[in-house]
This record gives sequence, C-alpha cells and structure tokens, in this order.
Amino acid sequence: MDTQTLIVAVIVGLATAYALWRFLPAAPKRALSRLFSSAGRALGMSEVRAQQLERKLESGGACGSCDSCKACATPAERSGQPLRLQK
Repeated sequence: MDTQTLIVAVIVGLATAYALWRFLPAAPKRALSRLFSSAGRALGMSEVRAQQLERKLESGGACGSCDSCKACATPAERSGQPLRLQK
C-alpha cells in the first residue's frame, strides 16, 4: 500500500470516529467513556487522570451533554414539567 493512501485512510478513519462519537447518544457515550477510563487504569493511568478522562469524554456534544432539553430524560423525569401550549 502506498504511504499517501495509508495517511489518507488514517485521517478518514479518525474523522469518522470523531463524527460517530460526537453524535452518539448520552447513554452509550457514558458506557464507552467508563470503558476507556478503566482501560487506562489497567494500562497504568493514575486514578485522577482516569477520572479526568471520563469527565472529558462524557462532556462533549451529542444528546444529553447539556441536560437542558430533557430529550434523554425518562418519562417520570419529564412529567415534572407542565405542558404549556402557545397560541
């Protein structure tokens, strides 16, 4: 394989991984961030750095990152807000 093709393949792969992570729903993103931080601990990462990594991965983009729209909330959590109809 040509070096240029390899470099392009790596760039496209990283861009695809970033886009998938960015638009991943909150629940799978939390599970994956816990998996990545526990893998870091197993590879010798300190507990403080592993917790920082987990918080950093959970905080970026996608549904559930801001928790202001309640789109990811359960029906019980959503029922606390009254429905307002505007004319």
